[in-house]
Amino acid sequence: MFRNQFLLACRKKNVLFTIGFLFLFCIGYYCFIANLALKQTDFSHVAAPQCVFILSEETGLLTPVYLEMLFPFLALLPFSFSYLNDRKLGVTDVYISNGGIRKYYIAKQCACFAVTFLVFFIPIFIHLVQVYLTFPADGAIITELMMEEISYSHFLNTSGTDTGSGLRALLLQLLVQHPFLYDLFYTVLYSAYAGLVGMFGLSISYLLKPKHQLLLFLPYLILSRAAERILPCILSYVSPGGVVAGLNDAYALFGIWLLFLAAVILVLNIKKIRSDQLK
Repeated sequence: MFRNQFLLACRKKNVLFTIGFLFLFCIGYYCFIANLALKQTDFSHVAAPQCVFILSEETGLLTPVYLEMLFPFLALLPFSFSYLNDRKLGVTDVYISNGGIRKYYIAKQCACFAVTFLVFFIPIFIHLVQVYLTFPADGAIITELMMEEISYSHFLNTSGTDTGSGLRALLLQLLVQHPFLYDLFYTVLYSAYAGLVGMFGLSISYLLKPKHQLLLFLPYLILSRAAERILPCILSYVSPGGVVAGLNDAYALFGIWLLFLAAVILVLNIKKIRSDQLK
């Protein structure tokens, strides 16, 4: 059942459009940054790979802001509408009769996570390899799209604590000693979070069943905006310069946010499976 759902999803226009859009977004951003680097007359002002990584906040927050705005739409677009499409086409009963109710919903959720994860991971991973191959490993830590050198008021010491505020960075040794692995880890985390949001949208579709599919974006948008009032930053990136975004309990709060999304997904799926079993 999972294999069929996954292969079916890979041929969907929504998946092809989303991964194509992210590819173009990453390529366009890389070309823009590379063009700026080529115009630098002082080699010492060329940024390090971490500073031009598309998920990094070192570029004056330009790209992260755009990605943040598009993220809910890109995360739900690949597979979160699949249940509504199955109902519209009248194939839900066919799938259930072949594999059973429980297997149908579990396979659909797993396929949603896997497809959404890959849609985000593949373009960003290719971009990550690209910037590490072309930008100097000993490049400068600069911001504002490589137009001015960075000046941080707080830096991390060797214990991973911000000397100005006492905040702590997660995975400091990996960040300092193996920046590529750190960015790869963050890419996996970012893609997995997108997969979780996709599952959330799919689960909401059991409950709302809106006439216009675009309305499925609203629940996550409203909840995430409300959560940002208590969370320092949802899925924050610790910069190579060492500035820690958030409070001491930022990671714990983010963990609670993840548990909340997972709980909603679990409850809605259990409720849907039981209601279908009673029909």
